[in-house]
Amino acid sequence: MSELNNISVHEEKSVTSVRSSQYDYTWEINNYSVWSTMVGGAQYSPVFPSGQDEPIQWHLKFEPKSSQKPTFASLFVELVVPILKEDEKFHAGCEITLENVDGTTILEKSFKSDNGWNTGWGWSSLIECEALHQAVMPEDKLIIRCKITANTLIVTETIKQNLKKLPEPLPSSLSKDYNTLVDGQK
Repeated sequence: MSELNNISVHEEKSVTSVRSSQYDYTWEINNYSVWSTMVGGAQYSPVFPSGQDEPIQWHLKFEPKSSQKPTFASLFVELVVPILKEDEKFHAGCEITLENVDGTTILEKSFKSDNGWNTGWGWSSLIECEALHQAVMPEDKLIIRCKITANTLIVTETIKQNLKKLPEPLPSSLSKDYNTLVDGQK
């Protein structure tokens, strides 16, 4: 809206964007060879991010012996509580790295969910159990690193500005005052 004389102008602008969040998580398992023989079935990492007011939280589901292929380990990244309705999805990508205590990479995997994600994703035959046991020796420590990038929310913000035009300035008498000053000194 344009402004004439002392009329107020109200301007609004809306900005819509996709909120992206990144989650980095590390799960260390000491005494892996003993732990993997003692536990039965799926094991879950603590929920991450922890202690935050994030509406989205994740955990890792690790099976030292896959329920589908017992000679393999399996790993899944899962939403703790689905945040969307059953028919809604959001886009996410994930990078998983298995390392030993020296930081040597045992395995790297990644995926990107282009058609949406609502509950989880992963691999039922991630790595052979025997190969994983040998890779973590002699320290017997498995480090699982997970990096998730998710486009989680569409946000629209409205920015309002109320502008009021200042009144027109009075005509300047500077030149008249200057002439009076100069002429007055003669």
